[in-house]
Amino acid sequence: MNRWDPWRLGLLVLPKRLLTALAGRVCRSSLSRPLIPAFIWMYHIDYKEAEKPYQSYRSLTEFFSRRVKRATDRCDKETVESFIVSPADGHIAEVGHIESDRAIQAKGVYYSVSALLAENAMQFNLGTYITIYLSPADYHRIHVPVNASARRIVHIPGTLFPVNRLGVKHITSLFTRNERMITWFHKNAQSIAMVKVGSTIVGSVQLDREFGVNASLYQRSIGNPVVVWNGDRMMHQGDECAWFEFGSTVILLFPPQAAIISVQKGDRVKALQIIGTWISPQCADEEDRKTAGDGLT
Repeated sequence: MNRWDPWRLGLLVLPKRLLTALAGRVCRSSLSRPLIPAFIWMYHIDYKEAEKPYQSYRSLTEFFSRRVKRATDRCDKETVESFIVSPADGHIAEVGHIESDRAIQAKGVYYSVSALLAENAMQFNLGTYITIYLSPADYHRIHVPVNASARRIVHIPGTLFPVNRLGVKHITSLFTRNERMITWFHKNAQSIAMVKVGSTIVGSVQLDREFGVNASLYQRSIGNPVVVWNGDRMMHQGDECAWFEFGSTVILLFPPQAAIISVQKGDRVKALQIIGTWISPQCADEEDRKTAGDGLT
């Protein structure tokens, strides 16, 4: 990546925190309410799927983080037991296997998974990752992809580069530099990490209030990672666990032989849409034995 790239230099000097603070103040104000129809028109938003009429939202931010009717639909038993659902609306920016602690940010650009998590990521080596980009037009609530127990939530302070194509292409190790919130899940004795990446305008990720976390614990621009929640909360596939107040990115990390992803880079997905299959350790062992047996015949 060219260090003198004018786009890169422009993003580096952009007053990201200041812009985010100013935009947040404006968008949370009732003065932004008249902008909602223009926002709907600009981004071709299907406002009819929102849980209430767009005229009843008190600010642009409230509309950004709207719930939608389909998100209240419960996943059927077969889906819950066998499949992985998308945690959010968006486009599949990247999908692949983690090799030597590396995942793809963009074509020819990699980042360290350990740096992303701010801890050793050996457990995910040869595992699977999927990166979902949420545009400003998307539904911004984040859902649990599989039945699992939430065990830990970690906040990692950082900067707020834009996570759109421009930022991903021109900023080295973008996801490991931006602010992020990581929810650690436990399923079948295996860990799953859901990384919610902040962005310009987005600022801090908002957590589901059932976690009982005071936002003041994690609204910091600098400092060391901090565990903002520890526990053992059983969550069901499709449960809401967080939300963004503008477009951003969600990265899912699965351990080896735990997930088969059925979507591809560039695909458009909706929250709660099936995007892969969950393989329990028992199933993986059986598949290995079958493969070994086939090889002997």
